[in-house]
Amino acid sequence: MPGFGLWFSRSSEYLSTQVRTLRGAFAGIGLALEHSLTTNSEESSMNKVLRSPMTLAAAVLACATALPAAAQFAKPEDAIKYRKAVFTVMASHFGRVAGMANGRIPFDAKAVADKVQAPFPIAIDRSGHRFLGMAISEGAKLFDAKGDPAIIDEGFKRAVEKVVGWHASGVMSKELWASVSGATYRGANDEFKNAQVVLYMSGSWQIAQFDKTIGNAFDWVVVPTPCGAGGCTGMPGGAGLVAIKSTKNPQAVAKVMEYLASEEVLSEFYSRTLFVPGHVGLSAKGIDYPTASPLAKAALTTFSKEVGSISPLAYQLQGYVFNRIMFSAVISRVGQVVAGEAKPDEAYKRIEADIAQQIAERKK
Repeated sequence: MPGFGLWFSRSSEYLSTQVRTLRGAFAGIGLALEHSLTTNSEESSMNKVLRSPMTLAAAVLACATALPAAAQFAKPEDAIKYRKAVFTVMASHFGRVAGMANGRIPFDAKAVADKVQAPFPIAIDRSGHRFLGMAISEGAKLFDAKGDPAIIDEGFKRAVEKVVGWHASGVMSKELWASVSGATYRGANDEFKNAQVVLYMSGSWQIAQFDKTIGNAFDWVVVPTPCGAGGCTGMPGGAGLVAIKSTKNPQAVAKVMEYLASEEVLSEFYSRTLFVPGHVGLSAKGIDYPTASPLAKAALTTFSKEVGSISPLAYQLQGYVFNRIMFSAVISRVGQVVAGEAKPDEAYKRIEADIAQQIAERKK
């Protein structure tokens, strides 16, 4: 599952925030701290942390208390001692965060959230699409040998246990998932753009809006999809433009589609919209995004590179004619477990029953 980075494009959506050992990526958007703390020395790392908006209050407070005191120092030695004391206090607060950024200690979203006073250590889009990408990474098979839905297995249960456990421990907040019911989608867009989330798992379609709404308020970064027992995959997704077979002007329509699908036109389309390319050739060549900020360009690059790691099973699920039934049943019932309205075993039985019943009704 992708790390705190949000990244979603019309052509590929990734988990960017589901943390296992968080090597990386509910393909997602990394918060300011993940982006800025990347130096070799403890002090330089700490200085970079202070550039983060989330630590701005602490930095301002330190300056506010230091400046009046500086005027009272009779000796340079006293000013030096005072300065050292201030940095000692700051180091005690941010030393662990810097260590995580430098890879010297394991990443702990909750510890980072506590240090920077962010209310949401990890947020994951409340959607079946996002959750099932995580489930595949945990080893879920989703289909039987005939290609029919077979959701419940050990991999799926591992994913459920992780999400439920994160909510129970406070790593994830019920304020998000339990605030809605049924198959209702609940993202953490507003929370992320207000620097309230450390790690957010979402899709590449978020890049353009974050580039615009966050601006230079703080640094954010997309990281690769985190790995589970079954691999490291996000979910493909997006929108498509199709020609209707019953058109009375097939030749004219064909010319329009050929034009729109040409590499030159598609390249400009992706470039202007900040979408991850769904065209294999353009994905290999790379897209120039002249209107994107350096952070957005980096995010788009990470998402594009992740396309090659998407599991074939994820594509199978995305192309399955009844996938919407699967998405809705899964997120509805898992959401009930998170909210404390059902036990996992009850949810598993209901998921299977919901899917079987709704598919049967559709086939009538």
